[in-house]
Amino acid sequence: FPSHDITPTIISSAVSNVPITREIAYDKLKTLVPYIHIASKKFNIPENVLAAILYEEIIHRKPVDIKTFGVAQMGLDELIIQGLPPKQELLEDDEVSVWLLAGRLRRLQNEIGSLKDAIILHNGYYDYYDSVRKSAKDPKIITLLSQRHRYKSIII
Repeated sequence: FPSHDITPTIISSAVSNVPITREIAYDKLKTLVPYIHIASKKFNIPENVLAAILYEEIIHRKPVDIKTFGVAQMGLDELIIQGLPPKQELLEDDEVSVWLLAGRLRRLQNEIGSLKDAIILHNGYYDYYDSVRKSAKDPKIITLLSQRHRYKSIII
């Protein structure tokens, strides 16, 4: 592996394992659960997959990235693709952000035929799918999803 590919993986792993960072991400994810339930049903994307992606996006948010916004770290182009006005405020709305993520995954999966590839394309990093897959099985995330509604998941 070229060194430029390994460094982000090491940094990502280190950030993911800081307890306070994980707790902050779980707390934020808890507020998103109602939106995850709705978007999961609407776009037929498993709840644990949406939650895992959101968890990864929250935990690895780069404050210096000025092209993506909100909990799902979407860009203005995603609003346009989904027929909405390109307004940053929409991306920063948690409910809209979750909805856009589910819609994007559904669109990508329909285009390429694989949820796994859709997840990889959503982020672009080669190790992203493995991180999402691990988070989708995280007992704390599964518990958050099941607290108010019956939990439905698939293993990705």
